[in-house]
Amino acid sequence: MNGVDKEILKASALGTADVIAATIHPGVAAAWALCKALFGAGMKLRENRALEFIEMVKNKPDIFVDEIINTEEFQDGFVYMLEKYIVERSENKRKIARDIFCGFTKSEDKRSFELEKFNFILSQLSEENLHILSIYSDGTFDRWVASQPDGAANIKLGNFFNLHQVEMILKLRNETYGMYEIAEHYSTFNSVGLMNGSMEATYDGGFSSYRLTKLGKDFINYLK
Repeated sequence: MNGVDKEILKASALGTADVIAATIHPGVAAAWALCKALFGAGMKLRENRALEFIEMVKNKPDIFVDEIINTEEFQDGFVYMLEKYIVERSENKRKIARDIFCGFTKSEDKRSFELEKFNFILSQLSEENLHILSIYSDGTFDRWVASQPDGAANIKLGNFFNLHQVEMILKLRNETYGMYEIAEHYSTFNSVGLMNGSMEATYDGGFSSYRLTKLGKDFINYLK
């Protein structure tokens, strides 16, 4: 592909995004125009991501309904989210960001929705952090049991002091996770408000006082 072809492809991506934004709803068109006014240069440089975002809005008419799109709260959230979205390198994180924005859109109390906090947390977590959290995204013991190698599934629920002793679970799930490696992950989770507590210096970490916070429980809903 020569330089001219690349420019045509880039122009078509942004042009397609403009058409989609204009045809979905006047409220989306207004938010899109505001985005272009505020960070249009960034959208041009990362227009495939901008197109990815606006296509998500187009493809979910059951979520992005007229009475929501018309509100200032939605349009402000759209502008904030798109600015963060186009600079995110990770495809997995962009998928999570789209799910967070859908959650924001469906929320009846957008002013209290933790949109900015969720995005900050997402920016601070590594792919491995996200993988560890996703194991518990449905909050059930059965999900963990189903993920175990042969033999480990014989462990009974009563053997656990608390279901959120995830460092102990991870040690059983994968022997390559050492106690101190796991502690580093939970230090990160602590620092962004997903968990609180500390790890005792025991062999298996079985008396850890780590617990998911309400913010943590809400965040992992978007990792499913």
